[in-house]
Amino acid sequence: MNAIEKSAIVMLTLGEETAAAVFKHLRKQEVEAIGKTIASLGIYSRQQLTSVLEAFHSDAETMISPDKDCYDYLRAALISALGEDRAQLLLEELHITGADDDKGIDALNAMKPQAVTALIQAEHPQVIAAILVLLKRNLAAEILSGFEETLRNDILVRIATLDGLQPAALQELTLALNDLLRGQRGRQGNKGGVRPAAEILNYMQSRQEEAAIDAVRALDESLAERIVEHMFTFDDLQDLDDRSLRRILQEIDADMLVIALKGCAPSLVDRILGNMSQRQAEILRDDLSLSAPVKESRVETERKAIMAVVRRLADADEIVINKDGENYV
Repeated sequence: MNAIEKSAIVMLTLGEETAAAVFKHLRKQEVEAIGKTIASLGIYSRQQLTSVLEAFHSDAETMISPDKDCYDYLRAALISALGEDRAQLLLEELHITGADDDKGIDALNAMKPQAVTALIQAEHPQVIAAILVLLKRNLAAEILSGFEETLRNDILVRIATLDGLQPAALQELTLALNDLLRGQRGRQGNKGGVRPAAEILNYMQSRQEEAAIDAVRALDESLAERIVEHMFTFDDLQDLDDRSLRRILQEIDADMLVIALKGCAPSLVDRILGNMSQRQAEILRDDLSLSAPVKESRVETERKAIMAVVRRLADADEIVINKDGENYV
């Protein structure tokens, strides 16, 4: 039995009310696939039922193993159901925190960008650069956006040229952050360089992004070009393989896509239409031709939202973005 057939049997054993509650958390394509399978399943043997339920029980035990941190499990489940912002808000309202939430970088990752900016803005630009390298890229971008342009560009150059943090320096930085968090003054790796600079820029507004690149180029044109080479922009979607592009389209709302495609290259529109069903492509083509003009800022907002989806899927290894110079097989 394939995964869809197994899922159909599990749903049948849950009862109508519970199955309906589970369906609410599935994507449309998953509901359709399982629904069609349930309708055509017919009679299945007791041996099949026992086998599926034993496998389900085994998988469930693995997922909620006592070895897994309960707070991390709860937070991951809430993010999956509600999205990161709403999940974090709910955890804060319920006063639920992880064991390490009061420690250095972990604490900053859980804070609002404005709060982190206020906390670190008086520090030396090199310290700020080291901190931003350790934060989530979207959070680092928002914090960096809050600085005055000259300081922002200076920090970005320092990020791009940061070789890395030795363990002792990282520990010292964490202790200093704890002091800041107490009012006295995770982790995505401890290395700076071109790639984290590019990843942070990907989350920033276009004007800030361009100004930062220009500032780097004025100091070191070669460094600026290396940063640009590592950036993945909305137009780069047309260079993705078909499987990756179709996976992205599964996560994107049609209305968002219509706005994001305003004014983009025809070749990108053709690539996207070519990875949709004929009916979906016809609807999107009609929506593009009939939709009213929208502000450039709105187009950029929707494109940034789509790029956030792209980076999430890439981080989860669900799609491949070949912008790092590495070969994939």
